[in-house]
Amino acid sequence: MTTDDHLYAGTVADYFLRADGELSGLLLKDIKRFRFQQMEEDRKAGLKPTPKDYWKEIPGANFYLPAEKIANLNIRYNAPQKELRQDLERWLESLNLGESVTISLESSDNSGSSQTQQDADSESSSEDDSPIPPRH
Repeated sequence: MTTDDHLYAGTVADYFLRADGELSGLLLKDIKRFRFQQMEEDRKAGLKPTPKDYWKEIPGANFYLPAEKIANLNIRYNAPQKELRQDLERWLESLNLGESVTISLESSDNSGSSQTQQDADSESSSEDDSPIPPRH
């Protein structure tokens, strides 16, 4: 959300810092702006709007958002599945739980479908990505 009440969604392509280490801005790609006012007008007109229909793509490769215009941020970091799996395996091993726990990671793509990491592994399995078997 910006200080002028615009809500944007996109992927952070880069960020910029001032000499003192403070954020000076974000460079976003695949940017969309939420048309809140249009949705409210449609509600007042008796329509039953679906929020996902009010996101408008902003043309252009990149969008710079100055830090002084940012009111708040909601950032989601999607760790690569393989790295996340390796981190979990190391952590479980440090707790001596590595062989007593099965790891099943679920990922979601942009279409809303999901699959577990085990399903993805079975589609493209390698020795290194096999699931940790439970201890019997």
